[in-house]
Amino acid sequence: MTEIKLGKIVQRCRKEKNMTQEELAIALGVSKSAVSKWENHQTMPDVLLLPALASLFKISIDELLGYSPQLTQEETRQWYKHFSDEFTRKNFSEVKQEIDAMLGKYSVCYSFQLQMVILLFNHLNLAGDATDRNSLLEELLQLSETIKKETSQPNLAKQANVIQAIIYSLLDKNEMVMVLLGKEVNLYLAENQVLANAYFRSGDLKKAGEILQIEIYQNLFALVSNSSHYLSLLETPEKVNETIKRIKQITAAYQIKELSPYTYLTFLFSSFIQLLTLDEREDALEAMTEIIEILKMSPAIELQGDDYFDQVVFWLDKQTDLGNTIPRDKSLVKASILEFFTSQPLIEEKLGRDSTYQKLFQQLMKLTGS
Repeated sequence: MTEIKLGKIVQRCRKEKNMTQEELAIALGVSKSAVSKWENHQTMPDVLLLPALASLFKISIDELLGYSPQLTQEETRQWYKHFSDEFTRKNFSEVKQEIDAMLGKYSVCYSFQLQMVILLFNHLNLAGDATDRNSLLEELLQLSETIKKETSQPNLAKQANVIQAIIYSLLDKNEMVMVLLGKEVNLYLAENQVLANAYFRSGDLKKAGEILQIEIYQNLFALVSNSSHYLSLLETPEKVNETIKRIKQITAAYQIKELSPYTYLTFLFSSFIQLLTLDEREDALEAMTEIIEILKMSPAIELQGDDYFDQVVFWLDKQTDLGNTIPRDKSLVKASILEFFTSQPLIEEKLGRDSTYQKLFQQLMKLTGS
C-alpha cells in the first residue's frame, strides 16, 4: 500500500544532482547525520525544510513525499483486502473511520472511491440498526453521485449509476430506480460481438476469440443470476421446476459450480425458498442438500477460469480494481449463509419440525463454524 517514501526519494534526487550527503546538509543548514537518518528512514526532516528540499531538487512537495492522488489497480486491491479483513477483527465504526480517512486522501481517485462504496455496501449488515444502515446508504448515494459527476471514465460513471439504483431499490424508492435505469428493457446492442468482428476482419483471430469467450462467460453468469431473481416471481410448480431444470443443465454443461460456486449457491438459495413457498418440501430439501455438498468442498471464493474459459481470469484482473475476488471476506460470506437459514420465518414454518431438515441444519452449522 502507499506509504511515504521520502528517504528513498531524497537519496535518489541527491545522487541525480551528484551531491554528497554532506553537500546536501550544508545546502539545507543541517548535519550530515540528519541527512543520513532521512535516507535510512530513521527520521523525517522538519516540515519547514520540505519546501527548501523540494525547491533544491526542482520537484513538488507531493513528489518529494512520494504521494500521488491516484492509486494503482494493485494498491486499490490491497486496500480493499485490508479493509475487508479489518471488518472481521474490528467493529464497523472503527473501520469506517479508516475508510473515510482514505476517501479524503484519495478524493479524486474515483476507481478507489467506487470500490470503497462497493465495500461498504457489501458490509451494510455490520453497520448497526436500521437508522444507521439507512444513513450509510444515503452517504453511499452521495459518494456515487460525486463519482458520476466528476469521473472522466464512462465505465466508472455507469457502475456508480447502477450502484445508486441498487441502493434506491433497497430503500424502496423504486421511482428513482426507474429514473436512473429507465422504465423499459434496454436493447441488447451486441457491442462486444461487433468489436470481435472488427478484430476478426483485421486478422487478429486470437483477440476476437478472447472477446467472445469473455462475452459468453459474462452472459452465463448473468443467466444464472437473472434466473435466481426470476424464480421468486414464478407462481406455478411447473414453471419453477422447469427453470431449475434448465439452469442445472446449463450449470453442468459449463461447470459453473467450479467457475463460481457462490453464483450457483445463490441460485440454490432462490430455488430452496421458492420450492418451499410452493410446499414442495422434498425438492427444497434436495436443494439444501446440494448447498451443503458444495460448502463441504470448501469452494474457492474467487471467480475461476478452466480449460475452456482459459482467458477470463487475466481479463478479470485487468478489467476491475478487485480482479477476481469476491466483495466480502469468506468468513462473512459463511455467516450470511447461516443467517439465510435462521432469518426466514417460512423455513421455521414449513420445516421447523422436519428431522431431515434438522440434520442438514446441524451439518450447515458445522460447515460455517457456528
